[in-house]
Amino acid sequence: MQILVIYHSNIGQLLLVIKIYFCIFALEESMNFIENKVGDVFILEVNLPRTSIYAANEFKESLNKIIDDGEKKLIVDFSKCDFVDSTFLGVLVIGLKKLTPAGGGLRLVITHPNVKSSLELTRMDKIFKIFGDLDTAINSYSE
Repeated sequence: MQILVIYHSNIGQLLLVIKIYFCIFALEESMNFIENKVGDVFILEVNLPRTSIYAANEFKESLNKIIDDGEKKLIVDFSKCDFVDSTFLGVLVIGLKKLTPAGGGLRLVITHPNVKSSLELTRMDKIFKIFGDLDTAINSYSE
């Protein structure tokens, strides 16, 4: 998080600038995870080039809310990511553990070779169904 400090002789203008800055920052934060639904398949798009511990809590809250709302067919789209860290992988495992007993599923869309390698190294590719594009992942629920 960046902190903007501006010194100005008029305190009213200073407060306005800080308020505008934090509103813009909050808007950017809310764009990290984009929710969409295609038929009965819920898609959570990770709109980050690199995931990190700093965004993991927001990711966990988004994923838990979707599951708690009763969604059973879920896809997490990492196609915009070139790196997924271990905190996100942990959240995915917890999400899968919640979905499986309820008859649900969790699929991943991964396009970057580094992300795919990370999943292979951690053997997560044995736990999750991984797809190279969103359409194939969506269609996998109808097979």
